[in-house]
Amino acid sequence: MSRALLYTILGCALVPLNALAVWEYPALAQLALFDAVERRCGSFDPATFRREYEKMLVVFTEEERSAIPTIRQSAGYRELLTEANNDLAKQIAAAGEGGEAIVCKRMIEEF
Repeated sequence: MSRALLYTILGCALVPLNALAVWEYPALAQLALFDAVERRCGSFDPATFRREYEKMLVVFTEEERSAIPTIRQSAGYRELLTEANNDLAKQIAAAGEGGEAIVCKRMIEEF
């Protein structure tokens, strides 16, 4: 059996497992994404952002929650935050007129 065929069979066999997987991002990435969306879209629905922030904190371990101030000061966080801000700006620009409202509404629904 060729390698390509073997990889295809294994890939197809693992697809159901992959579909059921819960992909968790590290606290650094979650905070950066949340903060970027909150800064750009927080004024659209502040109550929802407060609720989602509380939900996010519940998912974090006690160690991660206590490290949040340190995480927000790290270079990795700033880099991810910059990337998330740039990505949001591109999405808003691509959405055209009223793009900020459209993108922010979608992002709020995804939280």
